[in-house]
Amino acid sequence: MQGVIFMSKIYFIRKKVLYGIILAIVFVVAILIIMSIV
Repeated sequence: MQGVIFMSKIYFIRKKVLYGIILAIVFVVAILIIMSIV
């Protein structure tokens, strides 16, 4: 049971990191688009 909790924790952290990276990429792209317009 402990192993399952540990695995789900790692999965959750990886999902969070992946979400953060995607968010950062979207943010950078948005800034570049705004800068090219302005």
